[in-house]
Amino acid sequence: MHLAPPWAKIIWTRISIPRHSLTTWMFMQQILPVLQRLGRYTQLPTTICGMCQQSTETQEHVFFECNYAKDIWGMLLTEWKALLQLTGMEACITSLTKLKMPRKIRALIYVMVNAVINNIWLARNRKLFNSKVYPAQDVLKEIKR
Repeated sequence: MHLAPPWAKIIWTRISIPRHSLTTWMFMQQILPVLQRLGRYTQLPTTICGMCQQSTETQEHVFFECNYAKDIWGMLLTEWKALLQLTGMEACITSLTKLKMPRKIRALIYVMVNAVINNIWLARNRKLFNSKVYPAQDVLKEIKR
């Protein structure tokens, strides 16, 4: 018998938007095509994060270390009054699996996390492929819709 990973319930909630769940599943599997990962297979002109121009674009950087992602997480967690550890993927998963709150509220937090991951990835792609930067505040509005 195959046991589901501890993050399966975070991703596959009944109320999550499927494309958000898919992006989060790819995130959890660490298979999103970030520049550092792509650079292992092909010659790239740069692997520097296009959002902040500060560091190599790794998955941890895109979602937790980049100031752009930190702004989005910070605004949302302040508004939702959620206490999550956002120092990296493992810390985030651990804090999500240990949330002590009613099931329906916990499911909403899971949906919010899926939406944040999906929208950070979309913002990264818009910048990379269209050279358009969406302010973190606009991404937050998109998540709330």
